[in-house]
Amino acid sequence: MNNEIKFGALIDWLNGSKVGTNPFNMIPDCSGIYKIFVLNEDRDEIKFGAAKTVNGKLFCPSFMRNDGRVVKVTVTNASELQKHFTDLNDNVIYIGKATSLKNRLRQYAQMALGGHSHRGGIDIFAVQDYDKYLHVAWYPLIKEYATADEWETAEIENFKQEHFGQRPLANRAK
Repeated sequence: MNNEIKFGALIDWLNGSKVGTNPFNMIPDCSGIYKIFVLNEDRDEIKFGAAKTVNGKLFCPSFMRNDGRVVKVTVTNASELQKHFTDLNDNVIYIGKATSLKNRLRQYAQMALGGHSHRGGIDIFAVQDYDKYLHVAWYPLIKEYATADEWETAEIENFKQEHFGQRPLANRAK
């Protein structure tokens, strides 16, 4: 199974570039985890700056919860992100979980268009030209884990063991 795609292909499809096969059709509608990463050959190109949408819309607008509270998600300072990315020296930027990989990755891609239905891993949008450099891989739930949440926790713990207690760049808020 081919389980990875350039993040920009998902964004482009949602943004109206409906050329070719719908990339979301290759993502299963099941529980699992996903990882957002950069290819080795692009690692030196990764620069952090202001978080922005691909089409100029307000990034991650505030929204009101059912209880009336206004929620505004902020991105970490770009220079802190750049330092953390360099210090970690790892290509994985975010590890996430989903009850539906297809729906969750659609929500994530919609963030690049100004949506606010997915707030996890918000710092990936500070990667300049994220639609060009970032990739996403997905993994349907395996029998070793009862839930995607349990598997995500284990993957983050493994990452921390390999990186002196540090989480992936965009998982740091947890």
